[in-house]
Amino acid sequence: MSLKSDCIIDATVKGNFSRFINHSCEPNAETQKWTVQGELRIGFFSKRSISAGEEITFDYQLQRYG
Repeated sequence: MSLKSDCIIDATVKGNFSRFINHSCEPNAETQKWTVQGELRIGFFSKRSISAGEEITFDYQLQRYG
């Protein structure tokens, strides 16, 4: 995922639980780009109630940010 033209998010070497979020054409979450203390950040936010044990998904859309 591109955060901006010269910054790519890649959890190959290190990352958090968000690296297990998969693609879906009917996702239950979405990504939002925020600026926090001058730094660009990507957040995952639910689009609806997500049941315990339900897989979290979002639409990759291959968008470039920045």
